[in-house]
Amino acid sequence: MIKTLRLSIALLLSLAAIAAVGFVAYKLFFKEKDAVSVEASKIADIETLAELCTMEIYTDMPVKGNIGSKHFFARQTLQGSISFDLDSLSYNEGADTITISLPKEKVELLESTLDGSFRVIDTWNTDLFSSPALSNSEETEIKRIARAKAIASMYADGTVAKARNEAKQRLSEFMRIVYHLPVIVNDSTPKGANYHSYVREVK
Repeated sequence: MIKTLRLSIALLLSLAAIAAVGFVAYKLFFKEKDAVSVEASKIADIETLAELCTMEIYTDMPVKGNIGSKHFFARQTLQGSISFDLDSLSYNEGADTITISLPKEKVELLESTLDGSFRVIDTWNTDLFSSPALSNSEETEIKRIARAKAIASMYADGTVAKARNEAKQRLSEFMRIVYHLPVIVNDSTPKGANYHSYVREVK
């Protein structure tokens, strides 16, 4: 009986030792593996979220103005996007709710790579003794003016506000799925972070 008891105690101690070694090995190996998996998943989630919150822009707009005594009327096709820096997304995770602040928008517009994306329709010179022809540097300046006016127009006509509202909704839906908690997305600049500075350019 005593021998059997001693064998049982020895067996229990052996099993306990094996379990302890197994537990330590699990912590050392699988914990590190899980951390890598979570980090990779987090990166993938941010990339997916960035795509969901980006609005693609394609616009063809008239440009009218002057450079000195030279006046022009042209059209330029621009393409780009309104996106958000979600890598630096700040949020507070409470016991039962996650609160997020929508980041500043990033408006990118470039001349389209398609043929005929920039067309000078008419030029004239109020100085009768000077040529109305535009130089390469003057055309570059016209393109800069067109881009600035296009961005200003997107703030003025509510395109940026729409992009922010859609990003707010998608961000809320995505984070609710990921965290399984109610999500509140705050937007302190619903018209756009740069609304006032850009709208001045179209007035």
